[in-house]
Amino acid sequence: MKTNSKTELLERLAQGNVMFGWGAILAFDRDQVNRMLREQYLAAFNDLSFLLPFSNEVAIGEVERASLSDIVLGAPQVSFEHATFTNAKATVRLGILAGTYSTTIHQPGSPPYLARSETLREDMGLVLEMSVELGVRVGSVDDRGKLMLDLSVGDRFSCNLGLSDDARLAIGAKLGEQIKAHPAYKQLYSFAMLDFSDYGPLSPRSFQVRTQQAPEGSRPHSVQYGNGAIVVFSQLRINKEPGIMPGNPDTYPYLIPDDLTVQGTSAYSATALIAAPLRHFVDDQQAPGILRQLRLPNAHHVSMADRHDPLDHVIFGGIEPTALSFFVEPMQSAVLPDGRQPFILDNQGQAVAARWEAVDLTLPLSTGSMVNGTYPALPAEKFRRDQQLVLVSGRFSSAAGEQIRTGLLVESRQAVNVLPRVTTWAAGMGDIKLRAGSVNGGDLTWELIQDDGHVHGELVPDPEQPTWRIFKPFEPDGYVPEVRLQRILVTDKATNTSDTATVVIFAYKQTLNVTPYHVPVFKGHEPIAFKLPADDHADATWKVFGEGEVDDNGVYYPPSQAKAPVSVVMADINDRFTGYAIVQHTYQQPPISWTELEKFEINVLGEPVCLANGMQQIRVEIVVETAEVEIGGVKYPIPLTPTELSSLRLVYRTGNAEVEFIDADQEGLQPEEAKWATHVRPNRFDPYGSATSSESPDVRSEGSRAVRHLWVQSGIVGTEEFYAKFQSDNDLSWDSREKQGFLKVTALQPPRPGPNDYTLTRERVFNGRGRILDPGNGAPKDEFSYMLDSIDYWTLAYQDRLQTIKFATLKLEGGAASVRWESEQVDEVFFSYLSCGFKELPVPGQSEKPAELKEEAMLTAMANALKYTGIKTGLIPGKEPGPGELLIMLHRLDSMPFWNDAQAGEDETKKFREVLDKPLMLVLYDQRGTRHRLRIGFPEPTVEDSRNSLVLSVQ
Repeated sequence: MKTNSKTELLERLAQGNVMFGWGAILAFDRDQVNRMLREQYLAAFNDLSFLLPFSNEVAIGEVERASLSDIVLGAPQVSFEHATFTNAKATVRLGILAGTYSTTIHQPGSPPYLARSETLREDMGLVLEMSVELGVRVGSVDDRGKLMLDLSVGDRFSCNLGLSDDARLAIGAKLGEQIKAHPAYKQLYSFAMLDFSDYGPLSPRSFQVRTQQAPEGSRPHSVQYGNGAIVVFSQLRINKEPGIMPGNPDTYPYLIPDDLTVQGTSAYSATALIAAPLRHFVDDQQAPGILRQLRLPNAHHVSMADRHDPLDHVIFGGIEPTALSFFVEPMQSAVLPDGRQPFILDNQGQAVAARWEAVDLTLPLSTGSMVNGTYPALPAEKFRRDQQLVLVSGRFSSAAGEQIRTGLLVESRQAVNVLPRVTTWAAGMGDIKLRAGSVNGGDLTWELIQDDGHVHGELVPDPEQPTWRIFKPFEPDGYVPEVRLQRILVTDKATNTSDTATVVIFAYKQTLNVTPYHVPVFKGHEPIAFKLPADDHADATWKVFGEGEVDDNGVYYPPSQAKAPVSVVMADINDRFTGYAIVQHTYQQPPISWTELEKFEINVLGEPVCLANGMQQIRVEIVVETAEVEIGGVKYPIPLTPTELSSLRLVYRTGNAEVEFIDADQEGLQPEEAKWATHVRPNRFDPYGSATSSESPDVRSEGSRAVRHLWVQSGIVGTEEFYAKFQSDNDLSWDSREKQGFLKVTALQPPRPGPNDYTLTRERVFNGRGRILDPGNGAPKDEFSYMLDSIDYWTLAYQDRLQTIKFATLKLEGGAASVRWESEQVDEVFFSYLSCGFKELPVPGQSEKPAELKEEAMLTAMANALKYTGIKTGLIPGKEPGPGELLIMLHRLDSMPFWNDAQAGEDETKKFREVLDKPLMLVLYDQRGTRHRLRIGFPEPTVEDSRNSLVLSVQ
């Protein structure tokens, strides 16, 4: 067995040939990536951006048809058994949490019949599988690169619900279609982000991604099967060019050691490498820039457990929560009828006070109430489905304001589940594979139940899946009885709970078309009328195999308390022609749902106006009030379910096209996008006519009234009208036009600032050494001429109609510093440089970031090359910029050695002046969302004292 211990890995890293010109390399273990994906999956329930349950039918070949009902997919999880390290492809699996599945066979010229029927649960190991290439998305609005899992680009879909390759591919393709039918923002998972807004030497500026197998990750019987890493190759600010990808993936080391802790868990889940030539930039007391600029979901970070220098600098660590990480524990859980499941809101192992609520995903009246953080499950008789999915949410206060975290609870009617629950068999068919699972995860026993003292086959272990069983039916030795029912009992030994599967064995082929030929669920105990085509009906006789009674007209009367899961109703004509119907004894009350709407209106909170800059938002409140439903003389208020609210969207009144959604973690439209769009969250920009930011997302359901907030933004000038629509859980489309619910909004031309709209105000904040003056000549102490070492802070202000507007965000195109020597003489030492200080406006729901000095890697590197230590890297205490304030800092020195790029020779990374001689290019968004592109630098070198002042121009 191959190993990859820390000792072995350090020996390999000491040999070099690892960095390939990249400044830094990060590797993340599969298990940690999957935990972050699970957190992203649960977070999607908070703003209703989750994948909706769905139902559909799938044709499998010419004669088979599969029916999928109320399918709920779980969190995507990545696996690397097919990773080649030549691309970023991964195998992605989404477990099936709930739903039902059945298949029917309809041969030409023969009646259709049920082949199998199943109740689906996560513990059965049923998954949708696809191949997805992980992507890198860099936005022009937000200065960051995101590592994305985009389900819409998945291919090679397959689902192990199918028993044949054709069935697996057909079902997988249909599930893939359902995912791709969702809005784009519901298909995206961002599990790592590199912030490009820092300009330190070890901060990232670009990156590429590869997926890599762990040693033995492709061996099916290895404990490492499917394990692997996402490897991020990053160009840093100090790197003039990106590196190249490894030429021979087979010889590249796997960067995460497989050492274990004393508890038997993985000691490391993340690794960072910094190229050896950059070692002098690494501060051993803190994380290098690339790790400080790494953003992980729910405020996780990479710890630095071990640091070594085999050649390049290596940090072995793990992905861990911080003081800002909160999550519901358990994140996902299961409970049986009358059970109790406690929850806590966890913050670094400590429980945090929270206000709890629980809501069923699709059944508003079938949810227990949280009691002091504990969910009491319903009794079995109140279940509306075999599996009911409950969202358990905790609201809490934090430094970032009120937040919410959600866990998923699956209520199961019974502990044990067998697949298939019902299957049919006749001579010539193959053996039947069965699998079972238990909510409690206990050991299972299998038993054939005798039918009138007989069993109708044998049950043996599956040689390929030891926990499964194969049932080998005996071929009937006569035509009577026409139907044999073989029950198979599966019991959880720990809890003594069980489930029963039934194999229906037909003695001879059916020729009569009985309708309905399958009754999967009883809606109460009402009789069921079975029929034949009119020509056959008069001569038919009816018979039941199993429980219940049938009369001469084919009306079936189910038992009041069934002991077996299945009965078969048979129609017969003259002992020559036969037809069958399968009746499953599942008594399930239909969900109580609303049928009519009382109100469907759209309200604007604030002004129905925004600037057409793609950023400024109009907050919209959509109110849907259902008509109360009367049951047994009592009226019940039933609001929209989370799934119905999640399908809510805006539609153009003219043309009826749906308004696109912006990705949930993107603040606005790109500058070139001239369109209207909808957002599920507020951003940091002030709405029109207001000086305050939008409030947090709010989804409320009280009684029969449901409220959802959306935010509308535009990149195009004009007035537009919209209406709202949603899909009900019974697949009906509802829109607000019938209730005269319309939204009329206007996008105005954003201002086009000119040079006169900006001011640069200078403040001397530091004086160092000055020139010695002749006391007798009376010369004035000019701040520039007579101060050799000084710092001026120039405050950039923007005014629109005499109102000062703050800046919300800053991005630098090019370098974060600009330099000027007093002359281009080799012995020149009088020197000035510009840098930026900024404090961005906070994003709702996120902690406020401190003011920061934008450090430039090339300036730092040039000073290091000149062995000069006078470059200042911090803000002067008490002079930091306030929220939304930009400072251009002019540093003047009298001892900086001169640098000419000819001194770099062949080393392209030392051609500092190519970057530093250029002015600062700033892209700012102000607090109203208007974009500003400015150039700020020194005057032309021919201007006297050009290193002492600034020139601003609008680009």
